[in-house]
Amino acid sequence: MVSYFSSTHTCLNHQHCRNTHGHYECDCTNGWTGENCTIDVDECLPSPCYNDSTCQNTPGSFICYCPEFWTGQICDMDVDECLTSPCANGGTCINNVGSNATCICEAGWTGPSCSEYVNECYTGNSVCKHNGTCVNTHGSYVCDCPTFWTGKAFDADVDECDSHPCANNGQCLNQIGQVYVCQCAEGWTGENCAQDEDECLKSPCSVNATCANNPGSFTCVCASGWHGFNCSEKG
Repeated sequence: MVSYFSSTHTCLNHQHCRNTHGHYECDCTNGWTGENCTIDVDECLPSPCYNDSTCQNTPGSFICYCPEFWTGQICDMDVDECLTSPCANGGTCINNVGSNATCICEAGWTGPSCSEYVNECYTGNSVCKHNGTCVNTHGSYVCDCPTFWTGKAFDADVDECDSHPCANNGQCLNQIGQVYVCQCAEGWTGENCAQDEDECLKSPCSVNATCANNPGSFTCVCASGWHGFNCSEKG
């Protein structure tokens, strides 16, 4: 039998033509229908697009216009926002299906992308102790320490005795939050035991001697015929 149709392009839009007895058939695929595959199938009825995306029919096909957070040919794939590294300052990114990513911020940082530093000086807590002045910094804070205190939050007493301020064998006593106290050895006085005490003002020598003050001590210079520590012994 002679084929009248197999060699002709009866089927349009690049569709396959099959010869039959006295006729032909078009195998329509890829969005086309009708006897000669000339009728476009509206793939948007019903819509193949997911997640409230918009379907637009095209000749032999369709296009899905995806809303925010979705991608793919039919908008069924979640956009991994963490791939763009949205979290700043060491923040940890957690992708959320169908919504914005969540940033878990490092200490001292806040905001949706961890780009806003926390003002620790205004958190409602007494950050700096003992009337220290709080100075906010990016991601942290520093305390301007008052006298006698140290530490990041001024919670540690400065041990002034570490600098050995007491002279002439004086004993240093540290005072919490206050100036140290020196307990002076005999013969010395003053805040740091650096001043010689004039023992002669107490008249330690007898009437038979002259008192000579020495650094930290004194000497009784006895008159002729007298001896002893304070010149009170005759002979």
